[in-house]
Amino acid sequence: MTKFFCSVLSTLLISTCSFAQVQSDCLASEEFKAEYKKDVEYLALGRIYELQSSDTSQIIPPQSWQDTIMNGLAAIYNTGTQIEADSIFTWYCFHNNMFIDFLPYGQLPDSSIVEAKLNGDYDLAWTTDTNITALSNQYGFQITEGGTPSSSYEFNWGWARFVSPQIINVNVFKDSLSYFYPDIYFKNVMAMYSDMIIRVSSSGDTLRYLFKMGWSDCPMGCNFYKSWYYSVYPGCMVTLDSTAQSSWTPYWRMGCVPVDVEEMKQDRLAFEVFPNPATDIVHIKTPTATTEKYDYRLYNSKGVVILSGNFLNATHFNLAGLAKGLYVLQIMNKAGDSGMQKILLQ
Repeated sequence: MTKFFCSVLSTLLISTCSFAQVQSDCLASEEFKAEYKKDVEYLALGRIYELQSSDTSQIIPPQSWQDTIMNGLAAIYNTGTQIEADSIFTWYCFHNNMFIDFLPYGQLPDSSIVEAKLNGDYDLAWTTDTNITALSNQYGFQITEGGTPSSSYEFNWGWARFVSPQIINVNVFKDSLSYFYPDIYFKNVMAMYSDMIIRVSSSGDTLRYLFKMGWSDCPMGCNFYKSWYYSVYPGCMVTLDSTAQSSWTPYWRMGCVPVDVEEMKQDRLAFEVFPNPATDIVHIKTPTATTEKYDYRLYNSKGVVILSGNFLNATHFNLAGLAKGLYVLQIMNKAGDSGMQKILLQ
């Protein structure tokens, strides 16, 4: 990923929303469950440790913890455009992809990783040791020997990395290794970037969700971010409590559609798209006639430009040969202002 350097952080833009409660549905489709399975397991594990639950002794976060978090996510998702949930799940394709400090050392949201070394000057054949092999197989880890631990800049011999594609409680695995080898030493595995965060907390029976995208490791301590704060109440009532962002937002594609550096400029150009949803021909039209041509780009769900061109005031194109689904149309003028709209092709 390309680093984004800065020296000065501009004034923060914070919006406190006053949205009324929206009645939603806490049922998650099978597709949604599959998409957010690892996120939910990761969040459940974090909640268990954050609340110092006795379930920290479990290798897999209990299903009851997972169900509570999944139901809350589904409730937000099912509100759609009413309170900007479409921005989070459809526009930015939110998934956790950073290390959160209160989780067990070595816990990353898309996998479980442990790096270990025996203290002292002696080495250990990690991949042939009977006890270690048995434990690794039991917890679904693959072992890699030797090399430098990812979180250290000096070379160290005798390290082993244990990687599991599952989200599990790595502390239980560490305790099992320590039982056989009391002198074992573990190294933290940290993520370098803070691209997206989903966090969950609670207040009584109300769940609080934070969705945040950002960049916080650039020089001079700058922090680009955009965030949404939701509450999910009993009975699947949802509110968007507030949103916040820095005056500049991170520059990269967030999974399914492109994001401009200056997101506020995206709303400067208004235009019509019809019909929408569409089956074949789509028309675009600017609200006022001008002598200036506009550029347009049509993106698919992977952020790839599949159509582009320019027009004066109005144009149309045929989408009949494209796969059904969500597309994003962007128009731009010579000043760099732009506008975006989603198009649903049926």
